[in-house]
Amino acid sequence: MGPPAKPAIEVSTDPATPANEVSTDPGWPPLPRRAPTASACTPYRELIELALARGRNAMAIWRDLVDDHGFPAQYASVRRFVRRRRGSRVPEAHPSIVTAPGEEGQVDYGEGPMVRHPGTGKYRRTRLFVFTLGYSRKSVRLLTFASSTRGWCELHEESFRRLGGTVQVVVLDNLREGVLTADIYDPALNPLYHDVLAHYGVVALPCRVGDPDRKGKVESAIGHTQAALKGLRFETLEAAQAYLDRWDARWADTRFHGTTKRQVAAMFVEERPALRPLPVEPFRYYQFGRRTVHLDNCIEVDAGYYSAPPGWLGQEVAVQWNASHVRLLDPRTGRLLREHRRHAKRGRHAIHPGDRPARTPPSTLSLLAQAARAGLHIGPLCAAIHRERLAHVAEAGLLLVSELLDEFEKDAQLRGLRSWARSKFHMAPVRVALGNWRARDLTSAAVDTYVERRLATKSRRSIPVASATVNRELAMLRGALGLALERGKLTALPKIRKLAERNVRAGFFERGEFEAVVTRLPDYLQDFTRFAHLTGWRRGELTSLRWADVDREGGVICLRAAQSKNGHGRTVAIEGDLKALMARRWDARQVKREDGTVRVVEYVFHHDGALVGDFRKARATACRAAGVSGRLFHDLRRSAIRNMVRAGVPRARGDERLGASDEKRV
Repeated sequence: MGPPAKPAIEVSTDPATPANEVSTDPGWPPLPRRAPTASACTPYRELIELALARGRNAMAIWRDLVDDHGFPAQYASVRRFVRRRRGSRVPEAHPSIVTAPGEEGQVDYGEGPMVRHPGTGKYRRTRLFVFTLGYSRKSVRLLTFASSTRGWCELHEESFRRLGGTVQVVVLDNLREGVLTADIYDPALNPLYHDVLAHYGVVALPCRVGDPDRKGKVESAIGHTQAALKGLRFETLEAAQAYLDRWDARWADTRFHGTTKRQVAAMFVEERPALRPLPVEPFRYYQFGRRTVHLDNCIEVDAGYYSAPPGWLGQEVAVQWNASHVRLLDPRTGRLLREHRRHAKRGRHAIHPGDRPARTPPSTLSLLAQAARAGLHIGPLCAAIHRERLAHVAEAGLLLVSELLDEFEKDAQLRGLRSWARSKFHMAPVRVALGNWRARDLTSAAVDTYVERRLATKSRRSIPVASATVNRELAMLRGALGLALERGKLTALPKIRKLAERNVRAGFFERGEFEAVVTRLPDYLQDFTRFAHLTGWRRGELTSLRWADVDREGGVICLRAAQSKNGHGRTVAIEGDLKALMARRWDARQVKREDGTVRVVEYVFHHDGALVGDFRKARATACRAAGVSGRLFHDLRRSAIRNMVRAGVPRARGDERLGASDEKRV
C-alpha cells in the first residue's frame, strides 16, 4: 500500500461542492482593523502635543486621556508615542545673551576630578567651581572637596581676587548655598551670601527654576573643563588645582571662542578695566540664625546673653555673630536693632543702657536688703556700688560724640603719638557734623550720611574732598568710639566702613626734571630737597634732623628711632654729593639776630633759624614753572629707591637703608 493521502492538497470530485462556490460563513470576510504600524494615540495627537508643550509626562497624559476622553489603550501606547514625538521634536531657539564688559558673571558647580582625600586616604570626587565673565568668557576654575555657605562665598572672593575686580551682577543657580527659597519674582537669598555680595557691590540674579540656559556660558565652561579633566586622578587637591591653573592659562585663555570668534585672553584685556575695584577691607564672616527673646529681654548665643530693644519680648530676631560682635536684626526688614561686643566668658550679660528698666528690679532691691542685714559695712558698700553703676549707666546715655573725641585727644597726647597734630586736623569736620550727637544714638546710617555730605563738599581750592581724607576722619571717629567701649562707657559700636582709595602713588623725578624744580625753589628749600632726593628720607625725618645726630668726623648721619616712621633708626654715610651739601649746611648754621649777635641753630635744615614749615605752595609753584605739575614731595623718596636699584644696590638693602621694608614703591 502507498502512503496515505494528504487532505490539505487533496482534490475532491464530489459534485455537491463545486469549485467556484462562495462560502456563506458569517465570520467571513474579517472586519477591518488598524494597521499594525498605526498607534492608538494618533486620534489624540493634538491633545498629546499640547500636554507635552506644557511639560507633562507620559503617565500624566495617559491618565488625562483615560479620564477625559475614554482612551482605550494602555499606558505603554502613550509612552511609545511620546518617545517618538520627543525624538523628532525641533529644539527651541536660545538666542545668545550679549553683555557689556564688567556687567555680568555666571557661576555654578560641576563635578571635578578624583583626588585622594587627606583624611580618609581614598579617592574622592571633588566639586568644580567655575566663575565665568559674560563678555570675555574668561573663567576662574577652583576645586574643593565640600561645599558650604561660607565655602561658596570664599570661592566668590577668590574669583574676584584672581580677576582683579568685581562685576555688577552674578547669575547663579538655585542651590542652597546661595538661594534659600527659589521664586520667580522674589527669591530669598542666603543672608551670608547676600552680605558678601553687598560688601563687594554685586547683585545676585538667580535663574528661574528649570531654566539653566540663562547661565549657558558657565555651563559651557564647565563642560569644557570637565572634558580636559576626564580620566585624571590626583594625589592632592593642590596638585589638581595647579594642573587646572596651568591648563587654564595655557589652553583655555588662549583659545578662540566659538561664539565670539575671538581669543578669550584678548577680550579679557578689554573687560578688565571695566571691572569694579575691590574693597579695601575683606569681608568679616559671621554665623547667623534666629533666636527668641526670653523673659529677661535677652537672646542667647554660645552661653552668652545679649539684650534686645523693648517690645521684642517673646519674638524671634535674626542674629549674626562672629568672634568679636553679636548683632540683632529685624527679621522682616533687616534693620539693625542692637550690636554688642562678644563676651569672652560664658554666662555673662551684655545689656544696652537704653534697654535697662527705669526702676530698680525687685530682685536687686532684695539683694541690697540682704546685704544690709549681712553686716554693718557690707550694706553701705553694696549700696555705693549700685549707685555708682546707675550713675555710670546714666552718664553713658548722655555722652556726646564731642566728649568722646576730647577723651581720645587726651589719650593720644598721653601716649605721645607723633601724628597727633595731623589727627586734630582730620577730627575737626567730625566735631562740626557729629559732635552734638549722643554717642549711643549714633548709627551706621548717620555715619554714611556724613560720608555722602563730605564727598559732595569741596576744599578751599575747589577740589572735591578725597576718599582718603574721609577715611582719616572716620578713623578718628572709630578710635574715639573704640576707646569709650574699652572704658565701659559704650556697649555697642556702629559699623563704620572705609571707602575705597584710588591714591596709588607712582611719580618719579628724572635728573633733568629734578634740577629744574630745585633751581626754582627758595634758597632754604634747595638743600632740603636735594637731601631728600639723595637719601629718600621723609619730610618729618628731615625737619627733625639736628647737628647732634651728625658725626662729621666719622662721616655718618644718624636718624633716631623716635623720629623714624617705622620706629627703627638708620644711618647714612656722608659721601659724594651729600658731603658738599652737609658742608653748606654747616656754614649756614649760624644766623644773625636783629641786635647783631649770632645764634647757632641746632637743626640742620631751617628757615632763618626757625623750623621748616609748610612749603606746599612753594613746591607747587616750582613744579609748575618747571613743567612737571602735580608732583609730590614723596616722589623724591620713590626716586631715591629707584636710583639705588639702578646703581646695583640690592632691593632688600635699599629698603633697609630707607626704612621701607614694609612698602612697595618700585
